[in-house]
Amino acid sequence: MKFGISGNKTNIKNWHIFLLLLAGAYINIWIMQQFVLTKAVYYNIYADQLEISRIDEIYTFQKRVNFLTYLIIPIIMLIKITFVTLLTQFPLVMKLIDISFGKLFRIISCATVPAVVSTFIKNVWLLNKPVEQLNSHAMAFVPFSLTNLLDGEHYPIAVYQLLGNINIFETLWCVIVAEGLYLTGKLKRLDAYLLSTCIWIALLMFQWIFVLYFVKINN
Repeated sequence: MKFGISGNKTNIKNWHIFLLLLAGAYINIWIMQQFVLTKAVYYNIYADQLEISRIDEIYTFQKRVNFLTYLIIPIIMLIKITFVTLLTQFPLVMKLIDISFGKLFRIISCATVPAVVSTFIKNVWLLNKPVEQLNSHAMAFVPFSLTNLLDGEHYPIAVYQLLGNINIFETLWCVIVAEGLYLTGKLKRLDAYLLSTCIWIALLMFQWIFVLYFVKINN
């Protein structure tokens, strides 16, 4: 079976890759919900913000609606990949470079695989960490990232999460996207790497704005 990241000469369809990503996401969610996010961890995270009775209510409610996560994960993943695909396609259209949505969707889907692997490694790390150390900064840990060299307790959570995006898996994302664009034959390799880097920076800014907003409403 031949596999082409850009969609050329392959029997693997886009939905095959999507199902692989979905399976990985389900495994990660299951590990997180069943083994990581225990009641003790909820106490560690929210003890400084909420009363114990309120934390118990949140934990109980979360356990009751956990199944909803499995229902919305496919929708969220599809929306995210589609958004990034459209974001990548926009500058190409502006430059009159014709790469089909299907090929771009495949490239972005393949580039998402390292993120799923990163989350799995993170879950394994959390499982082997003492429960009393599982706080907000521990939950923001990203393997093989710049934050591995820093003491998270000395940084605001928003900054810590931003720095966590500087990691080997994000680098792999840029490389896979760039090589996929290059293999379409429509871009030079340098242009492909410049475009993938710009898209990554744009996504990083979107994520940081979201994190800042989330932190603000929770303070």
